[in-house]
Amino acid sequence: NENIKLQSIYASLKGIFGNSPLTYSDFGKLEDLSKTKRVEVIDYYKKNFIPSNLVIAIVGDFYAVELRDYLIANLGRLSNTYKNTKETNKTTASESAKIEPLTLIKNDSDIAYINFISKSITSNNKKIVALDIATHLLEESINESLKDAEKLATFSSSVEIINKSFLNDGYFLATLKTHKNNIASATQILQKEVEIFKKNNIPSFKLQYIKNQLYTDYIMKLTDSLAFADTISRDEVLGLGFDYYSKHEDILSAVSVSDIMEVSREYILPEKKYTIGVSSANSDDLTMEENKLEFKKPKENVPEKETKTDAKNETTEVKPNTSNKDVSKDNKTTKK
Repeated sequence: NENIKLQSIYASLKGIFGNSPLTYSDFGKLEDLSKTKRVEVIDYYKKNFIPSNLVIAIVGDFYAVELRDYLIANLGRLSNTYKNTKETNKTTASESAKIEPLTLIKNDSDIAYINFISKSITSNNKKIVALDIATHLLEESINESLKDAEKLATFSSSVEIINKSFLNDGYFLATLKTHKNNIASATQILQKEVEIFKKNNIPSFKLQYIKNQLYTDYIMKLTDSLAFADTISRDEVLGLGFDYYSKHEDILSAVSVSDIMEVSREYILPEKKYTIGVSSANSDDLTMEENKLEFKKPKENVPEKETKTDAKNETTEVKPNTSNKDVSKDNKTTKK
């Protein structure tokens, strides 16, 4: 409840996914959490936490048959419905909710967060690797543009771009952090960079650099037995398969520039199919026109009181000069 960035992301997600689990914290909704009883947690655990399709990954020196029998015997004791549990049905992708063009959240800080969110692809989609490469390339490109703007003393901002994919849903997210007075400028830069990225070709050296980076990141997850087990079990749950680690390098190498361009146009802020969310102290001063953020025009009429005050100030400033002249005249008289 105190994290403004997460609040604004959840509110923005609601514009696309409606009241789905993606639109609130892993802990659930606050109103539901406060009513949850211990017995309900235990019952849920027994029924759902150890179903018949439980994925177990064991990495190390062991006898598979012995471990299998041991695990089934012991895990079965934790759930009285273990043997009778049916295969869980795969959830289907959520229906497209009515797109909310703008979600505003007030916060008292000078820092503003701007979130761009669009529906993406599931984790077992073959295009997922191309989209991961695209998000890394885009983030690097936008950060370079923001640094140029900072050098020109326009403003200071930072961006984070990710692609979140699950077995039944996914979304593309670009988060801009900036000063509350720079929302419109930062937004324009991000939108402009996204459009340029989706139209231009990618230099081969940049593409290879990102591929090497992604490969290194994945390999680092396989460095010890615990990390290896965690990675391959997660890959299995996400629909990639237990043996995905052995194919990852070949799949990554096979991604072409055309694959990246295709997936970018389709899922990275597609036209009129994304939500913009803003968290700022001056959110009330923002308007939305054709998916672009703008500030409301300032008032042109200046109140009369302010004008009179200015006039008084001007008179006050002149008085010392007049008194100086009088002093000089007095000095001349004294000399005479």
